[in-house]
Amino acid sequence: MMANDGDDCCREKCLNPVVFATYFAENILIHDYDTRRKIDFHTYSVHSEIGKKAIKYKVGKLWNSLPVIKNIKSLRLVKIKLKEHLLQSLM
Repeated sequence: MMANDGDDCCREKCLNPVVFATYFAENILIHDYDTRRKIDFHTYSVHSEIGKKAIKYKVGKLWNSLPVIKNIKSLRLVKIKLKEHLLQSLM
């Protein structure tokens, strides 16, 4: 089940399929330190090549590598900025 309200933050659990509700947590939920990366997804330690292929690991690394897109609250704007970012990276 997925909710898709255009102005909700894309990081909200309501936009994720239920099965992924506990997969992705921001660093601020893992620890109380006020770091520059507090809104990044927590990347879990992996000790094998198989672990590096896990969704939990790959999505966290991918999301954290995105530029300012992470701070945008509107899903519509995230889509626009993500398309711009991907097109620029192809050039």
